[in-house]
Amino acid sequence: MLGPIGPATPLHAEVTRIVQRDGYHIENLLYQSAPNLWVTANLYVPASPGPHPSVLSPCGHYEISRQHPDYQRAYILLARAGFVVLAYDPTGQGERRQYWDPVTKTQQDKLRSVDEHSLAGHLLLLLGQSLTGYLVRDGMRGIDYLLSRPDVDPQRIACAGHSGGGTLTMFLANADPRIRCVVINEGGTFHRWPMHLQPGAKIPIADAEQNLFPAAIHGIDSCDLHSAIAPKPLLALIENYSPAFLETAAHIRQRYELLGAAANFQTAEAQASHAWTQKLRLATADFLSRHLLQKPGPTEEPPANPEPPDVLNVTPSGSLKHEQRGLTLFQFIQREVPKPQPVTSAALRQFLRLPALSKAEPRRTHDETTNGILVETYDLPIDSTLALKATAYHPASPSREASIVLVGDHPHATNLEFARQGRRVLAVDVRGLTGPLSTNFSHVFAPETAHAYLAWYLNQDLCGLRVADTLQAVASSRLIFKTTSVVLESRGLAGVWALCAAALDPAISATNCHGPLLSYAALTRTDRHLVPASYLVRGLLQHADLPEIAALIAPRPLTITAPVDAMFQPVSVSEAIAEYRPTRDAYRRSGHAGRLILASAPPPSG
Repeated sequence: MLGPIGPATPLHAEVTRIVQRDGYHIENLLYQSAPNLWVTANLYVPASPGPHPSVLSPCGHYEISRQHPDYQRAYILLARAGFVVLAYDPTGQGERRQYWDPVTKTQQDKLRSVDEHSLAGHLLLLLGQSLTGYLVRDGMRGIDYLLSRPDVDPQRIACAGHSGGGTLTMFLANADPRIRCVVINEGGTFHRWPMHLQPGAKIPIADAEQNLFPAAIHGIDSCDLHSAIAPKPLLALIENYSPAFLETAAHIRQRYELLGAAANFQTAEAQASHAWTQKLRLATADFLSRHLLQKPGPTEEPPANPEPPDVLNVTPSGSLKHEQRGLTLFQFIQREVPKPQPVTSAALRQFLRLPALSKAEPRRTHDETTNGILVETYDLPIDSTLALKATAYHPASPSREASIVLVGDHPHATNLEFARQGRRVLAVDVRGLTGPLSTNFSHVFAPETAHAYLAWYLNQDLCGLRVADTLQAVASSRLIFKTTSVVLESRGLAGVWALCAAALDPAISATNCHGPLLSYAALTRTDRHLVPASYLVRGLLQHADLPEIAALIAPRPLTITAPVDAMFQPVSVSEAIAEYRPTRDAYRRSGHAGRLILASAPPPSG
């Protein structure tokens, strides 16, 4: 579920500065977790002779990452207690921030670290990878660096992180057997399943790297990832004890008892807000000291003055991007995009994880006549518990032209206009749509993303489910209108559903997409995008893209007008023509090149 971690390539580690302090020194460190992908870090080294036990410390979701004063105090406490501490910046934080401008001291577009995590994480999911895997690789390569040092004991390696760093500690402790002792500090010691949600409650999805897909079908919960650490020593820390935490701790303790290592699992609470507080710092130092130094840890925290950024920065400006040092993660992702290959209908069904369509007939729930047009509302059953809402428009004098199925944001007035022209129209609402598209990057934590995550947890695909809904609507339209010929029309990002549905249903006679996403590859060519996760198909981009899917529609008519890029900006016709070369080639081979229309504006009616 982590995806490919990649081989252990050369670290090319560099120490850019050493700062001497009372009882320890700090080394400002760079190393590569992958070729030309740099990790910025600080190494805290005790003044006493080694070899020492070491602590790998992934950081929580503070923008300044390892430079946060509470974190610095924790590292200093551990170094004075006799541990070498490697604190590193996760991607999108500290000196690895993509959107931080060190000159103006501002964030571009007000994007936060967690936003950057999810924007990159969604692209990696498209590629069949995960941001979790990249962050785990950063930590594993950090252990490789620790083991290269003579002052580090390879048999006494611990991992201790707070908040998002605590969650990452949980993943690292499962992925890397070299870790012998673990502190998960306010990092998700809970049961995700079953979810107990009240109406209107927010679904707790967190950012992209804190989710593993499809964990639910494997029965793997956060509690299980804690339990799998047993019998290694594990300390789970929490802000305040709660019934949910205590229930989870009891289940973890059962595993330790089963393995005869009950004493190796402990818990402690801060009785304070979400932070690596002094109480939790001392609890961490004591636990690690008892298990790796065989003695109690410090009972008091000596005074420690956190260092200013200019002391801890590895780079002159405090920004790898500003210094143009190596690749950003987004640049690295762009290099990972393979050349798309032709896709078959069977393979597309697999990527979409397409469910079987319902054979239940549409149920009419209401009807009324407006200006001679009969308007009916329908329930379209899609399984034993769910039904789509759809509206059928019957003109007084229907033409012989194909009926139209509409998906996406088609206003009622537009649907009536189609009917006035004599066209039979079925407008359908696919499952789960929750509101308008974001224009300020809030989509990375919106309900649409939560629903997409829940589907991926279950090894389903929300985009695929909505493609199934589109196909269900097409099948229902044939029953409602007693016709066989259907034109599929989409507006906006619903073009993804329309292209996939038309590729899978050869009986759809023509497809018209207005304002669709140009391609998934277009998302990887920039460092930000506005496309919700619910429109992405996990793993598809490692093989094919929307133009390859559109090629399956040939030789039936296909019109794509006003396609947009990652930021919903119109793209030129020449760019669309270049992007859709695989589609154009398929239409040429079919002998019907003229049936593919790529335009910057809707073609004239008729």
